[in-house]
Amino acid sequence: MSERTTTQDEQDGIEWFNSLTETGRAEWLNRAGSAVPADAWQEFKRYQAKYSYEVNPRAGELGGGWRLRLLEDGEEVGGGVFPPVEGIEDDQESDKAAYSDAMDEGEDWLASRQ
Repeated sequence: MSERTTTQDEQDGIEWFNSLTETGRAEWLNRAGSAVPADAWQEFKRYQAKYSYEVNPRAGELGGGWRLRLLEDGEEVGGGVFPPVEGIEDDQESDKAAYSDAMDEGEDWLASRQ
């Protein structure tokens, strides 16, 4: 009898579940209505498909920086513009700080959907 190979999706689910705290595991198992980690992984993927965000670069003629798009079911429901951070003299560092701000805002929005 040959052993079944774990799929990439199954491996991703295992890594995701193992990265959670005990509280996080309990929350996702509860959401899935199951004690099976694979069910929690499926519920997490459904949740991720519903809520997401994008951070895209803005054209220089618009002031540069980054544009945040908050998405629900693939439709934009909010967002914002994150220009290079003033007070940082190095242009690359100013742009990195703006990107970090946009990502933080996107992550905060995702967390608020739970």
